Amino acid sequence: MFMFTENFLAKLASFNPKFNEPLAKYTTWQIGGPAEILVRVKSSEELAAVVLVCREFGVKYTILGGGSNVLIADRGLSGVVIINQSTRIEILSSQEFKEIPKIPTVHRTFGNQYYTFDDLDYVDTGPLVLVKFDSGVSLPYAIGWLHKQGITGLQWFAGIPGTIGGALFNNIHGGSRHFSDNFYSAVILAEGVRRTVDCEYFNFGYDQSILRSRPDLVILEVTLQLPRGDVQKAKQIYQEWNKRKQIQPKHTCGCVFKNISPEDQQRLGLPTPSVGYIIDQILGWKGKTCGKLQISNWHAAFMENLGGATAAEALSLIQEVRQAVKAKLGLELELEISLLGFSESELAKLR
Repeated sequence: MFMFTENFLAKLASFNPKFNEPLAKYTTWQIGGPAEILVRVKSSEELAAVVLVCREFGVKYTILGGGSNVLIADRGLSGVVIINQSTRIEILSSQEFKEIPKIPTVHRTFGNQYYTFDDLDYVDTGPLVLVKFDSGVSLPYAIGWLHKQGITGLQWFAGIPGTIGGALFNNIHGGSRHFSDNFYSAVILAEGVRRTVDCEYFNFGYDQSILRSRPDLVILEVTLQLPRGDVQKAKQIYQEWNKRKQIQPKHTCGCVFKNISPEDQQRLGLPTPSVGYIIDQILGWKGKTCGKLQISNWHAAFMENLGGATAAEALSLIQEVRQAVKAKLGLELELEISLLGFSESELAKLR
């Protein structure tokens, strides 16, 4: 718990802070205790301003966008939680583009039981254009806005409720695509200074970027290079991908674990790298519960909040799955989600 000074609270007052605000309603998993202070920001300038105030007074801060891909502890989060929201998007005039390194695909799905993407995949062609987004722009809003401007390239991320900043943080995937496939540059706040950085800075990987290990870095803006492609086809792909994702349960954080590597898949003779397949077909744990949290009956890569689930239950079920997979296959499953507000002793149980 922080002792907030009057000067700190006075500087934060214009952002209408809420005190002891429950965080469950700000996450897709609907799990999490309260924030000591919660503020909403509507632009990259406001985000930078709140972060700088927190740093000035030595107050911890946590930035949330769409609240997916996170598990927040039942005790909540100390300091300030910043809900990053914006709708600002700008098409740039620059015509300088970059060759972007592609990341190997390791998340194909298998069988009729799970959704597949292969039949929808295609090369999205057309002249490139640079588009700059505030980090708090939601992905669904961004995709719709781009289509109205005749720009495609993000339709692969249909059904993902996060923000542009969150997409960069996790380097999200959709089908065979990663968010970094279209990355051009980003404006970050590092040690209180705005910097423009390129692709190499982020060390992108499968559901991975440098941001996961550098909480001191704040993403303010993201510029992508995107094609003026076939919008009607992109819309059809978006709608069909959304439709197939309807098998995903509600009230989850997304996939809890990363899929296994192609090398491990080959070594074990598995037909797919899908962790959902492993939990379902090898462990036989589809439908397994811990309190009010359940490994989904629809898709075993997801854990579903049946109503009133706690972070303690989630952590316990995650630990059980990891231990069972290690015992059965000798694999150390990696988390795809971020754990926020947990103690070192709690996190040690997952190591």
